[in-house]
Amino acid sequence: MALQNETLILRGEKESRSENALIAANAIGSRVRERRVLEPAISTHDHEEVARLIASAQNLMHRTMLMMLYATGLRRAELCHLKVSDIDSERMVIHVRQGKGGRDRDVLLTPKLLETLREYWRWMKPKTYLFPGTVNNWRADVPITEKIVWKAVAEAAKHAGVSKHVSPDTLRHSFATHMLEVAPICARSRCYSVMPS
Repeated sequence: MALQNETLILRGEKESRSENALIAANAIGSRVRERRVLEPAISTHDHEEVARLIASAQNLMHRTMLMMLYATGLRRAELCHLKVSDIDSERMVIHVRQGKGGRDRDVLLTPKLLETLREYWRWMKPKTYLFPGTVNNWRADVPITEKIVWKAVAEAAKHAGVSKHVSPDTLRHSFATHMLEVAPICARSRCYSVMPS
C-alpha cells in the first residue's frame, strides 16, 4: 500500500512538472509573439516611408537597386543576376531569367524606374550584369552578391532613421501590398498599369 501511494505521489509530481513546463513554454511563446507584434518591421502600407528609405540610399547604384526591389518585386538573387539585356524599354518589361523554380518571367518596368535606370547606366556603364560586382576589390563584369543588397538596404534604413528591422524582402512585400491596394482602383477605372509611375 505504501509503495502504491509513493508511486501515485511520484506520478503526480511528474505530471505537475510537465504541466509547469508546458505553462512556461506557452509563456515564452506568448512573449515572443507579443514582441513580434510590438516591434513590427517598416510598414508595408506606408508609401512615404518606403520613398524615404529609397531616397536615403548612399549612392545611385544602391538607390537603383532599392527602386528595383520595390517597383518590380524581384527576389534578391534575381536582382543580383539581372543583365543589361534583360531591360526591355520597348515593351516596358524586365526579363527575369531562371527565377524561383527555374522559370523565366517578365515584370513591369515603370517610366520612373526606366528613367532611373538610364541615369544609372550613364553613370556606371555596366557591360553584362546590370549591377556589376568586384574581384579583389576591383570592379569586374560579375554579378554582385546578395550581401551587397542587404548592405544597401541596411545603410539606407539607418540614414532614413528607420530603427525597425528592414530587409530587401521588406521592399518586395511592400510592392505586393501596394499592388493589391492599387489593383482594385485600376480595375474600376479600366486601368491596366497596376504600378504607379
